[in-house]
Amino acid sequence: MNNILNVDGITCEHCVDTIKEAVGILDGVFSVDVDIEKKQVVVEYDEKLAKAEDLIDKIEEVGFQIRM
Repeated sequence: MNNILNVDGITCEHCVDTIKEAVGILDGVFSVDVDIEKKQVVVEYDEKLAKAEDLIDKIEEVGFQIRM
């Protein structure tokens, strides 16, 4: 499954790396792509192992805000 999340606070490559590292360690996550310009995070994951809430929690845990 793919999930596209709109994320406030993405301003640089350090932000990209922080998000990729945080979300990438979750069980079931296959890939994490971060678009600085669009301020979006696209996560491909196995929904049997990870939930959308897990992705959101992890991104917020490292200091970013999800826009609904």
